[in-house]
Amino acid sequence: MTISFWAEHGTLADGRSVLIVPEGLKGRLEASKYWVKAEEKNRSLDQNALLHSVINKMARSQGWEAERMKQHLKNNYGLKDSNGELISTTKYSTQEMADFITELLAICAEYDVDVRKERTEWTQKTSEQ
Repeated sequence: MTISFWAEHGTLADGRSVLIVPEGLKGRLEASKYWVKAEEKNRSLDQNALLHSVINKMARSQGWEAERMKQHLKNNYGLKDSNGELISTTKYSTQEMADFITELLAICAEYDVDVRKERTEWTQKTSEQ
């Protein structure tokens, strides 16, 4: 069977190729030859807006500039590639961004940063998915 796929992303130690494919192809590839990861959607604009709203509130609570807080949070809680380099949030999948926002909301709760409005919006958005 010939299947065109979206991207090959290297090889695992056992020799299988790593493929990123559309969800519908996932079950049609031989597991012995491939390790298949379904294509993930990039983070949404709503998620990005919420992230920046939370970061701005965190920054104000500490008397910091928003950009300084964003870099601090990304350095300490953000995703890194295999070389240890930070991954831009524009490259996060919707799930990765959801996890990052959830982590930041937990930090806000720990440090009494008032993000009730943002938490409510987040709860509503995630329950709709």
